[in-house]
Amino acid sequence: LQVVSIATGTKSIPTESACKLGNRVIDNHAEVLARRCFLRFAYSELLKVAVGDESSVFMSKGSPALECHLRPGLRFHLFSSHTPCGDASIFPKNDVPLETADEDIENGATTAKRQRLDLDSGDIYRTGAKCVPGVAQDEKRPGAGYHQLGVTRSKPGRGAVSLSMSCSDKLAKWRCCGLEGALLSHFLKGKEPLRLSSVVVAGCPYDESAMRRALHDRLSPLEDAPPLEFHYSSRVFCHSRSQVVKNSAASAVPCASSVMWWLGSDRATYVGVNGYKQGATRKNVDKPAARLPVCRRELFGQFYRLLDKFSYDTLPQTLRGYDLITYSDFKQAAKVYQERKTDFHTRLPGWTTKPPELQNFTIQEGMRPSV
Repeated sequence: LQVVSIATGTKSIPTESACKLGNRVIDNHAEVLARRCFLRFAYSELLKVAVGDESSVFMSKGSPALECHLRPGLRFHLFSSHTPCGDASIFPKNDVPLETADEDIENGATTAKRQRLDLDSGDIYRTGAKCVPGVAQDEKRPGAGYHQLGVTRSKPGRGAVSLSMSCSDKLAKWRCCGLEGALLSHFLKGKEPLRLSSVVVAGCPYDESAMRRALHDRLSPLEDAPPLEFHYSSRVFCHSRSQVVKNSAASAVPCASSVMWWLGSDRATYVGVNGYKQGATRKNVDKPAARLPVCRRELFGQFYRLLDKFSYDTLPQTLRGYDLITYSDFKQAAKVYQERKTDFHTRLPGWTTKPPELQNFTIQEGMRPSV
């Protein structure tokens, strides 16, 4: 077992504050940042294959174009110290103290000790994520009648409007479409998605039926995807919200910054604040030094670095014969991924659409490959 990316974060930036150049990270929740760090790791492994070095993740055989597949036996797992915001966080409150409940769940407690999902009785844990327009809205009745189940939600739950979807919804998307996203999918043989094999949640209130509802049942049937396993661990992350509340007399306040790392990165950690590198000021937010390495523009730059290793004849077929210039152009050219995304939207309707101008940026000429 090897850790390839880590991130912390609880903030989301209003869509009105997004950068049209792709310089700012809008969704800074931990799950989303960890996945973006995973993309940096994946690009670094693909670059190894492109220059003839050995990758621990990808292999390329039988084609002059770079179309890779996973090494046999590799699986990806997500660990989180908190249930993802949105649908997976809606479940009955358990009267058993958290520490006892953790131990019971870890040891396979009987139904006498584990409260099953029964929305006809008792109160529930609530999510701050809001139902998106066009789907059934929360009724906000007392107790178990407060939330709608299974609907798509946006974050944050408080403050200015954001078009960023809840982490439960994004995890569902990655399950259906793959972790790789549109750009990286160009380089996968058969365009097979990189999917999670398991989700592990630790040290917080948890209900497997809610996780299964959010990440599996809403997408069913999903014939081409391997089963997704759900696990709970009583191992406690000492900096998690539940532990901070337990060990401090003061109220817990979400941290304004986020921390991220991936295997092979050139720093021990990167720290972000409000979607930029820590230390960025209003005067320099448009400069490279202010950009986090996981923002859209930097990930697009990694994509171009990969393209630069090939002649036109060795590019993947999906990147030949098209006039591709903008970030959006390259994403839309990933036809198989886009078909999978369309299928996902039929399974989970209500997905928000961001303004097209947020994806129409380009990489400066000096960074473009000559193909």
